[in-house]
Amino acid sequence: HIACGMEDTIHPFDFEECQLPHESVESMLGIEVITDFTIPTQTFFYRRIGFCEPVKEIDLDIAPPNPAQNSRSYNLWEEEEIVQPKKQSCHIASVLLSDVIRGRYSFTGAAYQEREKNVEAPEIDRSDDKRKVTDKWGFVVEDPAEISNNPTRGNSRSQNKLEEKWLDILRDWGSYSEEKKRRICKKRIRKGIPNRVRGEMWKVVLDVAEIRLENRDLFQRLLDEESDFENQIQIDIHRTLPQHIFFQEQGGMGQTSLFNSLKAYSVYDKTVGYCQGMGFIMAMFLLYMTEEDAFFMMAQLINKHDMSGLFEPGFPALIQCFYVHDQLIRACLPRLAAHFDEQMIEASMYATKWYPTMFSISLPFEFTIRIWDLFMVDGIKILYRAALAILKLLQKELLKVEFETIMDYLRNMSKYITITPDEFVNAMNDSNITTKR
Repeated sequence: HIACGMEDTIHPFDFEECQLPHESVESMLGIEVITDFTIPTQTFFYRRIGFCEPVKEIDLDIAPPNPAQNSRSYNLWEEEEIVQPKKQSCHIASVLLSDVIRGRYSFTGAAYQEREKNVEAPEIDRSDDKRKVTDKWGFVVEDPAEISNNPTRGNSRSQNKLEEKWLDILRDWGSYSEEKKRRICKKRIRKGIPNRVRGEMWKVVLDVAEIRLENRDLFQRLLDEESDFENQIQIDIHRTLPQHIFFQEQGGMGQTSLFNSLKAYSVYDKTVGYCQGMGFIMAMFLLYMTEEDAFFMMAQLINKHDMSGLFEPGFPALIQCFYVHDQLIRACLPRLAAHFDEQMIEASMYATKWYPTMFSISLPFEFTIRIWDLFMVDGIKILYRAALAILKLLQKELLKVEFETIMDYLRNMSKYITITPDEFVNAMNDSNITTKR
């Protein structure tokens, strides 16, 4: 423009000097034109994107100017109040989720609305959100008719009375003798822990509250460190209980809590680090408790029941499990063992998802949690009892078929087990496997 002798030409971005013609399109259409619009200087967005004024040096020995004399300079002394988004509470997540797994629940986003009353959560794009129907444990079902015949959650007197008894046990647990604790664990836990108190009972049995109290800041300090397994954990997150509503949202509360708890443990236990099987165990914990409690549960579980060999490089304890498993079949189910030998089937071919995940992805959920109730008290022998109970229940059918069909039975057991969880626990107890045998 200068070369053309148009020094006074207005730059197209010089909005303050720009004047619209009297007969502009806007005026002809009756649209109000704002020519002196400016971005507010005190907004968070204005400062965050870098449009704020240069910082001026202020002599702190001089009293702040009188606002009546110069309101513009007085603003320099005001501390800008920038509201930072609160961290999403995993405790809130677990409380909401407990409502999902305690009864049949149609998930329509109401849980998020309830959460947003208490927590300033980031906005979530729900443009493709569809109504999801879950079973009473929180697993999404494609066909609602699949759960139409299942009994809904009830508030019967007997159920409430049972829950009250367990709440009394939880309250008085610290005053019980070790002998009384063993009696309670042997008698009552075999009958099943009410789902409302299951997570708290697991924590009590493994002394999580005491350990957490002794290591108050441990979890947060572990999260602040870097882990060599972060990328692998992130890759495996979406493959962990993918049918459960809590873990379906990418980057949502469930996946974030799962990542945090697994990362923290990988930093905490350098020997074990991380492997995919741990994700399923941690995810089960997160259905009943916060991510910090889930971390301490994992630490106590592995320490108390000597499970590190199931996950550390080389998987020495898993190899041992396979050996013991095969020997137990030969001792307790000799006909099935002979048939497996004929078909050249070994435990390592079908039980790799049984022991490292504690059956969390091999059996229906209501069976899995009953196994876990018992495992918290009795340890690895419960997994052997569960394995033998499964094979004993399926033995009649397995003896009739060959390799491929056998593998289908053992990899898709949920389709073929027709008994109730109580009957399954009774079948487990019939095996009478101890640590000596």
